[in-house]
Amino acid sequence: MKHAQEKYNEVQDGSGRIPEDEPVFLLRGQDELAPSVIRYWVMCLAENTRGKPTHAQRLKIRAALDQADAMERWEARKIPGTDFEQGGD
Repeated sequence: MKHAQEKYNEVQDGSGRIPEDEPVFLLRGQDELAPSVIRYWVMCLAENTRGKPTHAQRLKIRAALDQADAMERWEARKIPGTDFEQGGD
């Protein structure tokens, strides 16, 4: 997996399902914008299914929304590129 930020290269797919050279993008619970980004992704996926998502797509949508909800409950949140002392997490 190729992360957008080198500091996340330690986060790896131990199962080998993601090819080594495939780009990935990691959203963290501390990212104030992450839940909205996930909900937008869900909306795009739902629109792409034209109202007829497969069972696998419904499971992905539910899992994504659950993660967005969990991220919103995460207490230490910030705008990306700031630190906690700057009004971030």
